[in-house]
Amino acid sequence: MGRIMGSLAAVCLMASAAFAQQHPQCWLQQQGMLNSGSNPTDAQILAEMQSLAVTYNIPYEVIAAIGYQESGIRHFASDGFLLHNQTECSGLFNGATSPNPPGLGMMQLTGGTAQSYNITLLRTDWTYNLESGIKVLNGKFSTYKSNAGSTLGGLNEANRNLIENWYMGSWYYNGYVGNYGSYANKIFSHIKNRPGK
Repeated sequence: MGRIMGSLAAVCLMASAAFAQQHPQCWLQQQGMLNSGSNPTDAQILAEMQSLAVTYNIPYEVIAAIGYQESGIRHFASDGFLLHNQTECSGLFNGATSPNPPGLGMMQLTGGTAQSYNITLLRTDWTYNLESGIKVLNGKFSTYKSNAGSTLGGLNEANRNLIENWYMGSWYYNGYVGNYGSYANKIFSHIKNRPGK
């Protein structure tokens, strides 16, 4: 694919221990959806990310950095329960207008985005969660490309393998919100600094 595979292996292999996820006022638990499980090995995560990167023609460094930002590249927390967005979860529990469901698992798909996939599999199958997040990222790249039109200065399908061309796609992954590029800046900082190294 023309990129140095392994340049971000540290991101996969340094995945942090996720903090506990069982909490008071947990909407997922109230709905009987707070499942538990075990995380895959770092080697399994790395192999799956690299395989999916080839399948979707996305630099795996971008996939790994988004996974790190969203969940520390973990699907289950240190207490064994599903990683999820606790703020959104508590909001749903208390009747607030929060994304339903809250961010789920490794790639933290949430709300209407999550609803377009199988919610049970997003919660229980880390490979399904990862691939679903990659499909969303792929769609965000295409959305930005079509919205930006001629302002892209030559960005096209032929150079999807260039990490730099995923800046806006990674920002769109987070809903294109926040200060200009703040989410994308975090993603590209993870790629540059390779956390855990």
